[in-house]
Amino acid sequence: MASAGEATEIFSASLKNPAADFADVSAGEGKKWNELLTTVARWPETHSVHWGLRIEDPTHIHVLIGWDSVEAHLARTQQPDFAAILEGFNSLISLTAPVYHAHLAPVSALPAIYGAPITELAVYYGVPDDFVAKAQDLVKAVQASEGCTGVAHGKVVEKIASTAEGEKSDSHFAVVGWPSVEAHLKASEEGAYLEGRGALAGIVGGGDFFHVKLKEVQ
Repeated sequence: MASAGEATEIFSASLKNPAADFADVSAGEGKKWNELLTTVARWPETHSVHWGLRIEDPTHIHVLIGWDSVEAHLARTQQPDFAAILEGFNSLISLTAPVYHAHLAPVSALPAIYGAPITELAVYYGVPDDFVAKAQDLVKAVQASEGCTGVAHGKVVEKIASTAEGEKSDSHFAVVGWPSVEAHLKASEEGAYLEGRGALAGIVGGGDFFHVKLKEVQ
């Protein structure tokens, strides 16, 4: 069973070589990328490593890494072997926003979400203190949508902004499993889901929503 301290590291980046085939692990950038993530996946502090290209713009990549805790991740960054990993990442990608963490729950839902044909990544900025309570109707509506494989969400540990120049604030991150992008878009325009979206839009400072087909690295 997951402890309360478990955290997901979340980051997005642009590919330094937009033509790179990260899915080809036999050569070039794809091989190097896979080797780097495989090293991370085998650290004792990590539980899972998933990545995927953004469906809306395949020159951008999203990475989700499950850690024992935020502290475990930060401690690993101080180890002698971390510098080489960071250098490797920096040779392939450029961060488009700072790395952040969220405590996603329920953890038991994550395998079905990450293993879905499409995973929606959603981050809400400028959320009020009672955001979780106010989001419950939307969460229930999403879970009840045709084809949804699960929902997990949690408060972002750090204060973050939607842009590098934006004002940092309390935020909330969610992942949702779907059979396709089309299935998600259709569900989001219907009934309680549509109503819930509208209700949340009035209480948050903004949001980013992307779709990826996640790959697991072991």
